Amino acid sequence: MVLKEKGLRRLLGARYRRWHPEADLTFFWPSSGEIGKHRVVANRLWDLDGPTEVVTVTHYSPKVDPYDFFQFRGNGVQLSAEAFDRNHIPEVAIIYHCGAHTMVFSLFALDNYGLLARVPGSEIGSDWPEIKWSDRDGDGIPEIYRKHRNWDGTPTMEYIKDRFVWSGESYKLDPDYTKLVAPRRGED
Repeated sequence: MVLKEKGLRRLLGARYRRWHPEADLTFFWPSSGEIGKHRVVANRLWDLDGPTEVVTVTHYSPKVDPYDFFQFRGNGVQLSAEAFDRNHIPEVAIIYHCGAHTMVFSLFALDNYGLLARVPGSEIGSDWPEIKWSDRDGDGIPEIYRKHRNWDGTPTMEYIKDRFVWSGESYKLDPDYTKLVAPRRGED
């Protein structure tokens, strides 16, 4: 798509002229009553020379004009909507690579105005790269698991596996869970 609108071009910066969708997510909230369709799109920005590393993420909602709520340098963008806390309102998880092995996870929640805002403690990086989430303890709130390299240990194939848990207002590293693991044969 070519950026014709001067306001959007100014917002993105003078050097960006086009964008290309990298990932697209649609979810509905609230699930009962007046249903609202939300759409989140991650767009790769292009300048005069072609595609750049810059990705901007835009939220389209039923009550607010479209707005960019997150921008980063990366690739391999994945979007997911799921309830990460007990309020049953979906949050938007964004995972992307920023380098050959480095992966980043960021979580955004709908605020009282229907805008997406970053959840405190939810920007989690890993250089393995592996970041997953699952409710393994059965409390209704997914824990975020990551693997990252053991730069201090030997052999170099060892990795550290740790977990981030919801503290009621943010995700925090669980120091009781951190493990040093050597992969089994055939495991990455």
